[in-house]
Amino acid sequence: MTFLNRLKIGQRLGLAFSLSIALTLGIAVYARVELSSINDDLAEMVEDRMVKVEQLGQLKDNVGRIAEATRNIVLLDDTAAMQKEEALITQRRAHNVALLKSLSASIRSEKGQQLLRDTEAARQAFAASTNRVNAMAARGEKDPARTLLLQETVALQAGFFGKLEELIGFQKELMTTVARSTDKTVD
Repeated sequence: MTFLNRLKIGQRLGLAFSLSIALTLGIAVYARVELSSINDDLAEMVEDRMVKVEQLGQLKDNVGRIAEATRNIVLLDDTAAMQKEEALITQRRAHNVALLKSLSASIRSEKGQQLLRDTEAARQAFAASTNRVNAMAARGEKDPARTLLLQETVALQAGFFGKLEELIGFQKELMTTVARSTDKTVD
């Protein structure tokens, strides 16, 4: 304290002003670091998590369209129309494989990878069942194809949807965690 008493008023004001500037710069640096952290969290949410949820939504849409096309094949008698539906199934399946490959490359957590493996297993079971239904329908075995469709394929589709919903829920849970972390940073 005696040090300050020995300083002239101009020197005291200069020291106080310098401390004020240093404190302001410290606060600015801290704020910049925290804003950078918030920006990273938001980028992860928008560029990673939301993309995955969108891709999973596309998968669900494709599965629904594949199921619809399979039912159409069972109901149709026109070979050209059946082939058109089969081509649509092939196209949607190829898109699903590409989406799953992209998801496999981008999902990093062990739980996410396990959910993705479960989803892939459900997709393969559903695809095998729809292949059997479509093959029966193509051979003109409409009644057995309908039976298989109603007794097996519909249940496998529901299981596939369930696995997709689990994976979507997991991604949304991760987004919520990031949002809460960002809220804590802001508070």
